[in-house]
Amino acid sequence: MVKIEILRGPSDQDLEITSELCSKLKGRQEFFLAEGAPAAASSASESHLLLVVCTNRVQLLEMVRHLRTNRPQTVILFVNVFSDSAFTLEALEHGFDDFLTYPFVETELLARIGKAAAMIPWWIQSEEATASKTLLLEVGLDSLIGAGPSFRRVLDEIKIIARTDATVLIMGETGTGKDLCARAIHYTGARSGKPFIPVNCGGIPEELFENEFFGHERGAYTDARERFRGLIHEAEGGTLFLDDVDSLSLKGQAKLLQFLQGGGYMPLGSVKLVEADVRVIGATNRDLLQKVRLGVFREDLYYRLSVLKLCVPPLRGREDDIRIIAQYYLDRYGSKYSKIPLKLSDECITKLERYSWPGNVRELENVIHSAVIHTSSPVVETCNLSFSSPAPNALSREQTSQPFRQAKEEVVARFEREYVERLLEECDGNVSQAARRAGKNRRAFWEIMRKHHLHRQRR
Repeated sequence: MVKIEILRGPSDQDLEITSELCSKLKGRQEFFLAEGAPAAASSASESHLLLVVCTNRVQLLEMVRHLRTNRPQTVILFVNVFSDSAFTLEALEHGFDDFLTYPFVETELLARIGKAAAMIPWWIQSEEATASKTLLLEVGLDSLIGAGPSFRRVLDEIKIIARTDATVLIMGETGTGKDLCARAIHYTGARSGKPFIPVNCGGIPEELFENEFFGHERGAYTDARERFRGLIHEAEGGTLFLDDVDSLSLKGQAKLLQFLQGGGYMPLGSVKLVEADVRVIGATNRDLLQKVRLGVFREDLYYRLSVLKLCVPPLRGREDDIRIIAQYYLDRYGSKYSKIPLKLSDECITKLERYSWPGNVRELENVIHSAVIHTSSPVVETCNLSFSSPAPNALSREQTSQPFRQAKEEVVARFEREYVERLLEECDGNVSQAARRAGKNRRAFWEIMRKHHLHRQRR
């Protein structure tokens, strides 16, 4: 079981919050309570996950400074009772690893604690690693990992979005974890006890859209021998996740828009409107506004879907997270193939951090999976790494099965990213010099960097 230590401040409110926290964790976690001054937390302890409850800002920052000196390997979270985002950032900068939002929402509480437990250093071999994964699996978020600023912004946005019922459009490249973000929104929100129904829009033929989404009555057409409820009915009270929503035909888009506008639908063969209580989350790895300009995606549907927007950064924009994610998959596949404990060599980590990751987190998982299979040592070396991305000028079978315009967009975007990335490396991060060599003005070059989430990095 995950052993959690709870350290609280001296106020009555601190005691009240601590009591509520303990009641929510009781029966699920093994924990012990250290009360009073921060010195109490410096004693020898078997726990590696510490929750700090203190409603006095000055004392809270003093606590983390003391804890970081005496417990450097401990993962430390604080219970956030402050509405001031500036102070929250200050607390994280002072040394806290994450925070729990008060008042507590149970699914979010469990997900946050499980994510924090997964951050416990690999060399601390205890029951925490297995238990934290089990805990996160309860809400389907065991792979949603990261500690860098860009990932924290995503988590903060998910927390805000989860408190609403508005439609959401999640944007990000293939393999960035858009589906995990959709699940996080659902399982940390008020609909968590209801169904989460994922739909691959690209796999639904145009002629079957209405039947799949809205269902049909018996006898609606020749082969309709039984009543069929449809995806929207399956998601009643919960969330309908439309992955690759851009792949819907214009006819399908019109039907979806009609449902979003009215909140009701009519099954095939029925004359009765069915009211639905369903939250819709869409996801795409395309530039939908560009598709609107090209006339292949409805503008009114775009604005109906994007009431709230969540942009998931590519892995190359999350340099601080690559080591953490790689170790997570190393632990997962090491356990699967009975090769625990495993660690990455320094050279291996450097190579992973310098790679551009066109396939994002999904590609990183595949690389680590392959490395675990091929290593016979407790230390994974660079020779065990195998990157499977196609060469810059090679078209994949998937791309040649796409429409010409879509495949061209992908190739051009990949060329831009790799060209600018290589140029920045050759110019040692000097943007002005790189822009001159590219024959572009500095502002235009910055725009390309921003588009592809690139940062100047000096050697």
